[in-house]
Amino acid sequence: MDKLKTGIGIEDCSGCGACQSVCPQKCVSFEKDQYGFNKPKFSDKCVDCGLCARSCPQNAANLSRLEFKRPEGVYSAVSKSAEILAESSSGGAFSEIAKVFCDDETVIFGAAFDGDFSVKIDCVEGLNNIAPLRKSKYVQPEPNIAHARAKEFLKKGRRVLYAGTPCQIAALRLVLGGDNPNLLTLDFSCHGFGSPMVFRRYIEEKQREFSKKIVGFSFREKARRGFNYSVTSTAFLFEDGSRVVNFKDILYKGFVRAFFKCDACSKCPYARGERISDITMADFWGIEFMDSSLQAGKGVSLVLANTKKGMEIVEKLKDSMSIKEREFSPSVKKNTPLISPVKASPFRERFFESIKTDTVENSIRKLLPPKTLKSHILRIFYLLPVRMQIAMTKFVRGLARRK
Repeated sequence: MDKLKTGIGIEDCSGCGACQSVCPQKCVSFEKDQYGFNKPKFSDKCVDCGLCARSCPQNAANLSRLEFKRPEGVYSAVSKSAEILAESSSGGAFSEIAKVFCDDETVIFGAAFDGDFSVKIDCVEGLNNIAPLRKSKYVQPEPNIAHARAKEFLKKGRRVLYAGTPCQIAALRLVLGGDNPNLLTLDFSCHGFGSPMVFRRYIEEKQREFSKKIVGFSFREKARRGFNYSVTSTAFLFEDGSRVVNFKDILYKGFVRAFFKCDACSKCPYARGERISDITMADFWGIEFMDSSLQAGKGVSLVLANTKKGMEIVEKLKDSMSIKEREFSPSVKKNTPLISPVKASPFRERFFESIKTDTVENSIRKLLPPKTLKSHILRIFYLLPVRMQIAMTKFVRGLARRK
């Protein structure tokens, strides 16, 4: 495998853009590979200064320059604001943390959709403008010099809140060369980047299917199904103001099965219990089995306070969020990216070959496992009230122990 100037193989690049941020010769650009992922290209202006290699979060030599910390505090957290809860993918932790840390002049970085459904790392000033940065976006962002912009704001004495994937936070720390008292970093339990090409193709196909323009998309829509709230629903918002919710969305199924994820994500060095950000946010999967008064589908954040700075922020959240301290191991049990990297799919190449001649939806359906009696039973099971699910699970586990 040919190595990039950053010292890694091209398949190991996550496309964070750190190399572009630090290049003094402005010789780094990005182009799409055959799967639609952003990969760096270095022009002949490169003078081999090595700054890009020292700033690359995927370069193993840089891991020793980062401080990985086991969380000092682990919490379940739910916003007390019905509005924030409704506008968030999970329990509203991002918005509530921003309220605590930010003033009107704080610069807030995070992922936002562009007009053509590209994802970009954008920055806004003040709390009133953070709406585009809310909610999950399972697509690789377009590279830009966000890390360099954050560094400039910090040099001017501005407060900066930077939310991103663990590799993006690692890139920021490497670009900065350390921490800054005016900086708060938030990462999240990252399931990997989906292909921007696949996502845009899906949107285009759905526009043709519905015969109207899609102007908004939500990867995680809180929608009631049966007695519970679905955690795998998506929603389309159309130009005419109408809206369609998809339960068990096919794109989400393909994403979870890693049919179109970035190669680098299956080898991620940051998918582990030790974190490099001040605070880690995640969905609290399985919270129902620890606390029957809560339900993940309605929105419950898992919050890991990893530094002293992070702990101070969490202490201030207690007025605006319902918070309870938890133990680490049982809390992350159902959250794979907080334990190990997501697994690569053996069907990835077949999927990308299929979409050359077929739709994204059909290409995913062809690769999904056939429905079985067990899958039908599970479908009914997840429609039952949560308390009934818990009772049945305990009963089945009890039978298994007796055997």
